[in-house]
Amino acid sequence: VECHEQGTTRILPSTIPWFGRVVVMSFSCPHCGLSNSEVQSAAEIQPLGHRITLTGAQGTDVNRQVIRTRYATITVPEIELEMPATPGGGVLTTVEGLLTRAADDLEMNQEERRASAPEQAAAIDGVVASLRTFACNGSTAPFTLVLDDPTGNSQ
Repeated sequence: VECHEQGTTRILPSTIPWFGRVVVMSFSCPHCGLSNSEVQSAAEIQPLGHRITLTGAQGTDVNRQVIRTRYATITVPEIELEMPATPGGGVLTTVEGLLTRAADDLEMNQEERRASAPEQAAAIDGVVASLRTFACNGSTAPFTLVLDDPTGNSQ
């Protein structure tokens, strides 16, 4: 995609216990180093969506696995953060992975933001610091993570 050379796509249909059928897909390009992976549900959309709430109070809570479909939104009410649905596909990760990725995404272009909008950059720095604290294995900082999936397929 980036370099227009030939990459490798791998597709693996699988079953995850207590979740159901999924398709794990990954792409890697040895020429430019681009890689991408995603998990898509192979199950049908459930008749009702669901909301899952995790109240993290112990450092080990960040090790819990999360299956997030592309339609699910995630909120962290303590810092007024909402992660919208991801058009690129679902993901199989941990709570720590979700929080760390959100922090990494928010840090993109922070240097430019500091120059053009310092107040906004300072507010984002506060959110990033909170996310990194919550994601730290061993942290006792309490947080709430709400996963809202209208398809009912996230776990």
